[in-house]
Amino acid sequence: FTWAWSDNPRDGGDETTVTVDLVEVQGGTQLTLTHEGFATVESRDAHNDGWTGTLVKLESLAEKECHSMTPGNFSWNELITTDTAKAGEFYTQLFGWKTEPMPGMPYTIFNNGNTPTGGMMQAQRGRSMWVAYVTVENTDATLAKALKLGAKACIEPKDIPGVGRIAVFEDPTGAIIGIWQQQKM
Repeated sequence: FTWAWSDNPRDGGDETTVTVDLVEVQGGTQLTLTHEGFATVESRDAHNDGWTGTLVKLESLAEKECHSMTPGNFSWNELITTDTAKAGEFYTQLFGWKTEPMPGMPYTIFNNGNTPTGGMMQAQRGRSMWVAYVTVENTDATLAKALKLGAKACIEPKDIPGVGRIAVFEDPTGAIIGIWQQQKM
C-alpha cells in the first residue's frame, strides 16, 4: 500500500510504499515489513522507529494472547448463575463491565472495555458459581484422565460453535473446574 503524510512538511507529502509479507513458519507466522521511497534519511529513520515500536507492541499483545491459549494455562472465566439479569446488573455496576449477548445461543459475554473477560449462562439447578477454564489439547482425553483420577463429570464434552470444545468436572476434593480445547482454525 502507499503511505503519505498530508500534514507533515518534513516528509514533503511524498508518497512512499509499504509492503507487508507474511510467511508461514514452524510455530507461527513471520512478518516482514518494508517501507521505502523516502525523500530523506531523517524521514526514513523516523518511520523505522514508528514501525518498530508498533511491531514490538503487536508482538507483546500476541504473546499475551497466546499465553492464555497454551495448554495448562487458565484461559476463560464463566459465571453459571440462577439469575442472569441480577448477576449481569451486579457485575456491570461493580466492575464497569459491559454485557453482550453471544449470537445464536443463550449466553452473555462480559467485556472489560473491548476485551472479553468472561461469560455468563443460566444455571439449570443448584447454586451460582464462577468456573475457571484451563486450555487443554484434547477435551475428551483430559476429561477421561480426570475421571480415572477420581473426578466427576458435571458437563460432558460439548462443542461450542466458533469457540471450541468444553467440559466441566468436579475434582476429588469437590472443586469445580472447566477445560477448553480451542477450535481449530
